[in-house]
Amino acid sequence: MDTAAATHVGYVRGRNEDAYLLAPDRGLFAVADGLGGHPAGDIASRIAVRTLDERLDAASLGEDPGGSLEAAIHAAHEAIAGETRRSPETHGMGTTIVTGWSDGQRLVLASVGDSRAYRLRDGTLTQLTTDDVWEAAYGRSLTQALGTGGEIATEVLDLDLRPDDRVLLCTDGLTDMVDDALIADVLGAPMDAQGIVERLTASALDHGGYDNITIIALIPA
Repeated sequence: MDTAAATHVGYVRGRNEDAYLLAPDRGLFAVADGLGGHPAGDIASRIAVRTLDERLDAASLGEDPGGSLEAAIHAAHEAIAGETRRSPETHGMGTTIVTGWSDGQRLVLASVGDSRAYRLRDGTLTQLTTDDVWEAAYGRSLTQALGTGGEIATEVLDLDLRPDDRVLLCTDGLTDMVDDALIADVLGAPMDAQGIVERLTASALDHGGYDNITIIALIPA
């Protein structure tokens, strides 16, 4: 598989509260978006990806990728909550997460929050994950995130991959700036994964760059 990742603080935020994990030797990847407007969002996202990195080895992923991803997400949820108990100044911190595993023919995803996974197939872009949000007249609110207390429900998907598919994981710093049509155009262009993440990052910046931007692209072999 050809994989690449990029992250950018954007033009407005003072710090990058996103984090990502890219471990192609394990077929493992993840994007986390620390909650803006809350304390220590950057700490929460880093704890989340570090926990996944520490808990997910090639053996567990190969045997039961869906169960392993879900268990690691719950461990990350507890790790963030534990840090909050130890460090009261981080009270209220949390993060979204979308993570996946692939062997090039199979794609397993697990997510909590509104960071997204997409697949481009035969020119059609499909959002694979479901946003955990509540729509209201005044805007969108997250209904769950890691570390914010209470139980979480992880969405787990097990899908096939074709050689001409293109997979994208991203935070809302991309999707709030760039519409689906442009994302599809970039994913469908004749370029490698590194070119995709660079082009999409530039597009998000060109359209305002109001938030942190983090992107992972995957092209099956």
